[in-house]
Amino acid sequence: MTEIFVALIGFFAMTSVALIEKVRRDNKRDHSIVAMKLDMIAQGLGRSIDQIRDATERTEEHIDNHVADHARGAFK
Repeated sequence: MTEIFVALIGFFAMTSVALIEKVRRDNKRDHSIVAMKLDMIAQGLGRSIDQIRDATERTEEHIDNHVADHARGAFK
């Protein structure tokens, strides 16, 4: 009878270890996928920020020129 209990405990222990290992592998794979997608989003966001910065600089230049034209009296 003792041998049966030892065998059952061993079976459940090994089954638990196998299940934990499977969950760990799945979690690692899922984490890699999410990290890759976040990197892709970050690259796109960086490009968007650069485009906004460039557009802002152009707008600032246009406003500066317009204000300078008013200061010189170009619009009288």
